[in-house]
Amino acid sequence: MNAKNKFNGFSRQAFAFLAELRDNNNKEWFEANRETYQNELVIPLRNLVSDLSEFIISMDYNLDVTPAIGKTISRIYKDARRLRGGSPYKKSMWVAFKRPLEEWKESPTFYIEIMADSYSYGMGFYSAPRDMMELFRENIVKRPAEFSNAVKFYKKEKELGLYGDYYKKLKCPEGLSDDVFEWYRKKSFYLSSENPLDGLITTPKFTGIVTAAFARLAPLYHYLWKLKLKARAESEKHALKSFYEKR
Repeated sequence: MNAKNKFNGFSRQAFAFLAELRDNNNKEWFEANRETYQNELVIPLRNLVSDLSEFIISMDYNLDVTPAIGKTISRIYKDARRLRGGSPYKKSMWVAFKRPLEEWKESPTFYIEIMADSYSYGMGFYSAPRDMMELFRENIVKRPAEFSNAVKFYKKEKELGLYGDYYKKLKCPEGLSDDVFEWYRKKSFYLSSENPLDGLITTPKFTGIVTAAFARLAPLYHYLWKLKLKARAESEKHALKSFYEKR
């Protein structure tokens, strides 16, 4: 954050718009209320991204901080290929600070999401790749100090929770604590602060709250990227070996 802060919080009209869109999810209603969408959602989201950009870059200069729809800001329109006669607009808007890669959904990402009656922010995977999670579990067992250092903030964390699907029949390695096993058994995961709509998100203080949460998540974020790059390198090495063996 700096002296040029532009984000003053989301207005009550922003959440009223999302609530009404939920009940009037059609083109006619949306077009009649497009100005509200632009002024109460798009512009504040751009301002929020701009205010966070300097801090985001300080964590990882590879992250895209362009304050634009299709870059850091989600599109309100659903993918036309998946509509099948359903509602054309999404029920939420989100910001994602991600590296500009095709497989970004398989990469650690910082995010903020707002809905009609709630909001959340955090970091994690949309869908973690299996090979990376296998390496994650291996690293927990073989390099426990490295993992412990990445998640040491979580022992005192009161704001962010651990979410994600897990393997129900996965056995706990000998010597692994119950707390660590909760991480170990995940298929994919994200850490998130889940909040009902309150006064905080309607003020400039929201930027500072998000910044502080992202800062606590930074060591884990870098740990996960290290594992992802290692998993990618091993996958490419295996593919190259298979290629030459078939020649």
